[in-house]
Amino acid sequence: HKEFTGIDIATQLKAAYGFEIIYITAHFDDDTFAKASKTNPVNYIIKPFRPQQIQINLRLVLDQLEQQTSDEQAESSNKNIAQLSTTEIQILHLISLGLSSKHIAQQTNSAPKTISNHRANISKKLLLENINNSLLIWAINNKGFLKKAIT
Repeated sequence: HKEFTGIDIATQLKAAYGFEIIYITAHFDDDTFAKASKTNPVNYIIKPFRPQQIQINLRLVLDQLEQQTSDEQAESSNKNIAQLSTTEIQILHLISLGLSSKHIAQQTNSAPKTISNHRANISKKLLLENINNSLLIWAINNKGFLKKAIT
């Protein structure tokens, strides 16, 4: 029966759960490092280490994961933006400027109820959560894109 190494276990756990790996080891020979590298670790820390090294590595990993999540959300939103009509993009732009539905209705010569319906449809197309100001927050976070889209 084969004994599992830390690298074997990390490989299986990463495949099953998809998390990032930071190796902390006393083994720094070329063979061990080559095997560990195949798992695409975030880092490879050799013992002895200072506690600050762990703190810094964890912060870096968390920052990378946060950025990756943010990028994935933006990519998902961009795919959904393609479903929006020109009118809906214009309304989103006006929302990003902080205009109320009443003011948007005045600027677009529409009824406030029409703008309210557009807002609901836009939220559905962008798959936004049904919470207060989710559309406003999305519009403000994507203000630059919206400005380019209407010009």
